[in-house]
Amino acid sequence: MSTPIPLYVINLEKDVDRWESVMQETANSIFRTNRVNAINSRKLPEHDFVSSGVHAAWLSHLKAMSDFLQTDAEFALIAEDDFHITNMKELSNYIEILKALDWDMVQLGFLKPGVDTKIKIFIANTEGLIFDLLGKLSQMPGLTTKSFSSRMRVKQSLDTPRGFVVDDCQPGAHFYLVRRTFCQSILILNNPQFLSIDDFYTALSRMRTFKMLRVKRNLATQKPFSAWAGPRFKRTL
Repeated sequence: MSTPIPLYVINLEKDVDRWESVMQETANSIFRTNRVNAINSRKLPEHDFVSSGVHAAWLSHLKAMSDFLQTDAEFALIAEDDFHITNMKELSNYIEILKALDWDMVQLGFLKPGVDTKIKIFIANTEGLIFDLLGKLSQMPGLTTKSFSSRMRVKQSLDTPRGFVVDDCQPGAHFYLVRRTFCQSILILNNPQFLSIDDFYTALSRMRTFKMLRVKRNLATQKPFSAWAGPRFKRTL
C-alpha cells in the first residue's frame, strides 16, 4: 500500500463549509490531510506593492510550506480549500509516477479565466507535443548528431513524463505538488512581495531555475464558492 501523501489545505477558520468540502474531497484518498489556518487579510498592515488579499494568500502558501518543512517528508501537496478533484484514480496514478522523477513543482490544477489563457494553454501543450516528437527523432540512428538533438528543450522532453508540460505554469495555485528543496528556496523569494502567487509561479517557470511541470489535462478544478473580490495590486499614479 502506498504511503499517504501529506496534503496541506489553506482554510480560514470561519469557512466551515469549505473545510467540510475538503473532507468530502479527500475521503478514502491517498492523502494525509492537514489544515493550515489561513492568514486573514483584515489583520495585515498595508503593503507597499500588493493588496492585503494578495499578500494574505501568499503568506498562507508560505505557511503551508513551513508546516511541511517541519516534517521529514520529501514532497507534499498544497491546496486551497475550494479545490475539486476531477479524477482521483488518475491523480493518484500520476503522483505515484512523479515520486520517482526529478522535478521541483508540479501544477495539478489550473484555471482558464479567459480566452487569452485558453490560447496560452493550447500553445504550451502544442509546443510540448512538438518537442516530444523532436526528442524521439533525436534518438533515431543518423539523427543523434544533428544540431537540434542538443537543444535544451529537445533533451528535456526525453525526461518529461507523458501527460505533462515542462517549464509551464498557468493561473491557479489551488492544487500543486512540491518537493521540500523547492519550498526551502521559495521561502526566501518574492520578498518584499510584488507578484501574486499565480504570477510568481508563472514567472518562475519561465526562468527554468527549477524544474516545473504542469499536467496537460486538469486534475483539480475549483468549486463555485463565493470568491474573494478586491484589487490585486496597488497602483500609484
